[in-house]
Amino acid sequence: MFITFDLDAQTDVQKHLEQSGLQEKRDFAPVGKNKPGKQAIEGLLPEKVFQTVYAKEVDLVAAAMGETSEIRKSAKSSLKRKLLETFKATDNYSDLELKDFETLGKMISKAME
Repeated sequence: MFITFDLDAQTDVQKHLEQSGLQEKRDFAPVGKNKPGKQAIEGLLPEKVFQTVYAKEVDLVAAAMGETSEIRKSAKSSLKRKLLETFKATDNYSDLELKDFETLGKMISKAME
């Protein structure tokens, strides 16, 4: 078993995992980039995926930044779904664009040996 969680939840999650005797990179790892808006697994997506979705979904992007927490949460969920759909619909990514996924995969593979 290997546990992953969004980087933005690291402060809350990691201490509980470590209290259970688990170790980072051996048993678990936070996923995402340490950049605003990228601190979750979708933060590993190639930049062109964000550009495509955000350009098409201006209203959802705006809703994800404001309004009530319910509207914000719904908009973020919809954006995540559209990011995944867009990512899966394209198959011509360069090695560089997929490097973050490769790094994560190698870390998990090493931990599972």
